[in-house]
Amino acid sequence: MRYPDDPHGLGVILAVRNKYDGGSDDWELDSLIRFDISEIIPGTVIISAELYLYYYDNYFNTAGRELNLHRITSDWDEDTVTWNTRPSIAPEATSFATVPDFTGVWMTWTVTDDVQDFVDEEKTNYGWQLMDDEYWGAVNIPHMKFHSKEYGDFIPYLEVITNEPPDAPTITGEIEGTAGEEYSYPFVSTDPEEQDIKFYIDWGDGQTEDWIGPYNSADIVTKSHTWDEEGTYTIRAKARDIFETESDWAYLEVTMPVNQQTQDSLILRFLDRFPNVSLY
Repeated sequence: MRYPDDPHGLGVILAVRNKYDGGSDDWELDSLIRFDISEIIPGTVIISAELYLYYYDNYFNTAGRELNLHRITSDWDEDTVTWNTRPSIAPEATSFATVPDFTGVWMTWTVTDDVQDFVDEEKTNYGWQLMDDEYWGAVNIPHMKFHSKEYGDFIPYLEVITNEPPDAPTITGEIEGTAGEEYSYPFVSTDPEEQDIKFYIDWGDGQTEDWIGPYNSADIVTKSHTWDEEGTYTIRAKARDIFETESDWAYLEVTMPVNQQTQDSLILRFLDRFPNVSLY
């Protein structure tokens, strides 16, 4: 996008250059970049997002220049945008990268917070404007060139790493026991990013273990519980990682028959009532 009214987006160049005169926009070149991230489900936690541009050519004193990436705040179309119809941008830069001493390398800008806002629909994804905000004020203005998507090779790309939830825990242990006795149950969950995890355990009798941990991914965590009354109970558990992304529920059904003391008491009462009955 070049002053005053030059359409851009149809060539193979993304160019950046500061203005010659601090009082006018003559010679300034900025580049507009946007990626379709609509396939990322809203609510997904973004661990990192990096914009990559291939720096292939330059003119004049470019090494050490800081190129700023500003979030665009209004809509635009690459086939029709001109300098005079350019979109608005956020005043503060999202990220910057320092121009290296040589060409033929990738430059990167961190845009994690912006992408998270786009995914959460807190801000609209209009992309970014790449520009040199440091006024040069002389001839031989530093001029940086990057390949655009039309080039074919070394095209811009956005690398987004998302956070995946832990696996639903596995629950093992006795599925039948005696009411009033304590039983131990191992819980195991693996996190795809090997992050620490916590467990929430519902024993099915109104008692819970409320996000215990943290534990290492894939560690065996053994917890004990006693059901005081006979009946059938469903243990359910889920895991949560450091970004508070939760797994699906896991379930294990256990049955606690009448405890031995209660059973013996019932037998004695029966014999008291029917003394002539023999039990074998």
